[in-house]
Amino acid sequence: MLNPEYGVGDIAKELGKKWSDADPETKSKYEAMAEKDKARYEREMTAYKKKMQNDGAPMVGGVQANQTVIKSDSEEEWKEGDDE
Repeated sequence: MLNPEYGVGDIAKELGKKWSDADPETKSKYEAMAEKDKARYEREMTAYKKKMQNDGAPMVGGVQANQTVIKSDSEEEWKEGDDE
């Protein structure tokens, strides 16, 4: 809000400066939080993938084998036009 003319890149630069100027105690606090959240994410993702594999047909290329892929009309038209 202090610099409404800043774009995303400008904001990222400012945040980078603030992070490099932060004291080690503050950095370690946020780094520990990040590690804890990363471990949580990995646990939850592993459980999710295991559940998806156990809830039906085997996975093939990241998709359950019994799933049907439905293409929209526009996709069909594009494919037909592309083959000509």
